[in-house]
Amino acid sequence: MLASAENGHEACVRVLVAANADVNHADSNGKTALHHAAFNNCASTCRVLIDEGASITFDDHNFQTPLELAKRRGNAECAAILEAAGAVLPPALAAAYAFVDEHIATTRGFRFAVTKDTNEQAPRGVDKQIYDAAYKGKLDELLGLCQQWAGHAVIDALSDKVRKDET
Repeated sequence: MLASAENGHEACVRVLVAANADVNHADSNGKTALHHAAFNNCASTCRVLIDEGASITFDDHNFQTPLELAKRRGNAECAAILEAAGAVLPPALAAAYAFVDEHIATTRGFRFAVTKDTNEQAPRGVDKQIYDAAYKGKLDELLGLCQQWAGHAVIDALSDKVRKDET
């Protein structure tokens, strides 16, 4: 069950459920099939497991639910399925993930802009360096890289974002 869920093999999950496999069986780390499916962004498998009675609130040995794993990995579709089934995060975690979601969306936007707008003399891979600095919140490094290698569109977008965050 765990391997099928982890790899998104929903038909196999259905066969195993029909053969009376336990949908809430946990591995040595306390992760159930739903944890594995949510972690690996196997949305349709998450849906099948929930429909077959998998617990949306089961904590693994790190006290993480399937929803927390989906959120941590940025697996929005799995997170939405879990939330629609009634899974919730504690308020402090929900606020933290909302911030992270916004940050990731912003940095992905910068990476796209940087890839399209990087100075032709920039060394290979500089767009990844800019993305990594943005993702890790290393503002000084990010500004330095952008000023050195990126075009004006990226610098302007970054400056607007920084000004917005400071207010």
